[in-house]
Amino acid sequence: MHSNNILHLVCVNEPTSVVRLLEDQAHLSMTKIEELLRLGSLYLNKKRIDQDSSLKPGDYVRVHSDPRRYDRPLDLEKRILFQNEHWIVVDKPSGVPCHATVDNSAENLLKWFGEICGHSLHITHRLDVPTSGCLLIAKSPAGSSRFNKLLLKNRVEKEYEILVEGNFQETGLIQHWMKDDPWAPRHVEKDQFENSIDCRMVVLSSEAYGDGKFSKVRVRLETGRTHQIRAQMKALGHPVINDEMYGAPKRWENQAAIGLRAAKLSYTEDPADGPQSFETSLDWETLFPQVSSLSQ
Repeated sequence: MHSNNILHLVCVNEPTSVVRLLEDQAHLSMTKIEELLRLGSLYLNKKRIDQDSSLKPGDYVRVHSDPRRYDRPLDLEKRILFQNEHWIVVDKPSGVPCHATVDNSAENLLKWFGEICGHSLHITHRLDVPTSGCLLIAKSPAGSSRFNKLLLKNRVEKEYEILVEGNFQETGLIQHWMKDDPWAPRHVEKDQFENSIDCRMVVLSSEAYGDGKFSKVRVRLETGRTHQIRAQMKALGHPVINDEMYGAPKRWENQAAIGLRAAKLSYTEDPADGPQSFETSLDWETLFPQVSSLSQ
């Protein structure tokens, strides 16, 4: 399990530098300090820094001394599905973040695809670290604004393929109410309650998988809440496979993926031209070996 150790340091006496403070108070080696600076794991007065800085008495340094690390996938260029002057659509691999995390700003898709494109990119929507599939990234702030306007006009559709525990047979609109707070795992209930927001998804299809031990489900999101599908499927008694956070057994200890994939992304800029759609496909056996033959 990841430790995510955080150190809180204060410059007490005479002016010094971040590096010297980390050496004197945290007893970190220069090699470790250079790594933390490169990863963006250090904050000076609550602002992320990536190089040594001068300190004065009272300055506060927060150190994420054990940042979570992510390996850059080898096939990123091949995962580009489409690009124009406004944005780039990619097939996100599971196990990596879309953007900078609080303890690591150097290892994420936004950073890596920015290096491929030769300029900085901008996030428009997100997929969870263990989720894979279609992701649209903007090439500029204007591109991000352009896509956000499409979202506000309900001109963006997202479909997901899910592999869930058990024999799931529901179809049609499914609605829950989610507690409106930022903490994971997200809590949903069937009936509306105080300080809750609605979560709606439409089940398009469902079929048995692995002799009925699992189900392959296709859904279209009507609302886009954080962890919505994962929380709703748990509430229905069919958690996403390998999603330990939402009640599924951890069947693959060394596998960061869960059975959730953004299978289709469509947007419509001009209704007269119709939607622009992108799809990805995946054989679940490539992520979860022997999944079709697992016992209960």
